[in-house]
Amino acid sequence: MIEPDSLLDDEQTRLSRVVRELADEVVAPAAYRYDTERRLLLEIVAQLGELGLFGLPFPRDVGGQGKDYVSLCVAVEALARVDQSIAVTPEAGVGLGIVPIYRHGTREQRERWLPDLLAGRALGAFGLTEAGAGSDAAATRTTCCEGSSRREAQVRRAQEREASRVSDPSSHEWERRFLETSNQPWK
Repeated sequence: MIEPDSLLDDEQTRLSRVVRELADEVVAPAAYRYDTERRLLLEIVAQLGELGLFGLPFPRDVGGQGKDYVSLCVAVEALARVDQSIAVTPEAGVGLGIVPIYRHGTREQRERWLPDLLAGRALGAFGLTEAGAGSDAAATRTTCCEGSSRREAQVRRAQEREASRVSDPSSHEWERRFLETSNQPWK
């Protein structure tokens, strides 16, 4: 039998150890509490950012860590041992949030969003489910229009005319971006 760690290089092995330590000492003790409260602990997400996990597979010249996708998988696996919700956060942040901007964004979009996304100070999002579309991303009709200030944008559903507000109040420790529907704030 091949030992899994024997397939990793020295940097990946060190990364696995560091992320496993965070998972065991920080994530595992908090997992039950935040799962039952149905919320994402932004303090833990911030720590993932401080470790550089969101920037792992991106070049250093754009603010990434200059590593590869195997390194990202190593980090995700180390987190998934104790909590899949936290583990998917850097994976989805990279795959659904950062990659589209990195590969297809304009220069202005990359300059605006990549520094905070790669550092884990902001999370990218991908709106998938919508009435009438289910999980067919190509069938969604949601659009985003700039609001009356730089801090807000209005999300409108074309068919239902239900409006939601996207706000991004920031604190000195963490810039929070959340979607607030008309009757239920998502935290």
